[in-house]
Amino acid sequence: MGNDGGTIPSRSEILNFNKRKLDGDSGGGNEVTGKELDLWKILGLYTYCGVSHKRLSKPIVSDYKGNLYNKEAILENLIRMRSTEVSRSGTSPKTNDGKQQKSKLEVKDEADTTIVSTGDSSLSHIRSLKDVVELQIEYSEEKGTIRCPLSGDTFDIRSDKEESVSKLRFYYVVPCGCTFGKEIFDRLMDVEYEKKGISRKRYIEMKCPVCGTVISTRDVIEINPRGAKEMDRLEDRMSELSKLGLTHSLKKLKGKGSKKHRKQDTGDGKVNGKDRHPIKRRKLP
Repeated sequence: MGNDGGTIPSRSEILNFNKRKLDGDSGGGNEVTGKELDLWKILGLYTYCGVSHKRLSKPIVSDYKGNLYNKEAILENLIRMRSTEVSRSGTSPKTNDGKQQKSKLEVKDEADTTIVSTGDSSLSHIRSLKDVVELQIEYSEEKGTIRCPLSGDTFDIRSDKEESVSKLRFYYVVPCGCTFGKEIFDRLMDVEYEKKGISRKRYIEMKCPVCGTVISTRDVIEINPRGAKEMDRLEDRMSELSKLGLTHSLKKLKGKGSKKHRKQDTGDGKVNGKDRHPIKRRKLP
């Protein structure tokens, strides 16, 4: 398959990147340690799509948990779930204006296409493209590397050396999706917090160091987070956004329109404070 992103790894390939090195010329005998499995698992998260299990290939997207997916795989999964809904209901899918559902190619370009999940429970939080962010990431499938645009450092996602894997930590920011090394961006955030004289326990606004978009430190997402504390923070962030009527990408949830567009009948013959059937006054000559 080459480097076209279509190679589907076997279970042994994902969990055993360097089996031949461990087995040696004797043909086997060496057992894989728990630490080695952990290292390979981390490398696998940076190498394979969490939906299709094919090799990651740009465009790459991420959910609020920091998981990585091929955008194509997410689109196919959403369309497949829509098809499942249609087959269960026996009705033809239509858009809000009553027209027939758009083709797969048309759906690809619409970030507001909402689809209710009926499939894998692990993906139930991805109901539309609003629930993922496309990453601006310097990812080379051919070389097996990720480059940090801030430091210029290149990270090898195929090396299972503990020192290399321990440095393989990245952030991306919402909504722009710019991606950079965790270590250098932590230092940049420290500088911003010191300037403002604010504790890191609070969120502040700052500019994305790559594209200049104004971001909140609340919306800094660690890719493939390794600690329970960070995972809990990401869950709390998503809970807060949901209460605000926002998705992971900071776009509005479907049906969460502004109050001025919501018709409310107060029971006194008025809607939104106005007469339901206003009397038309004729202009006197």
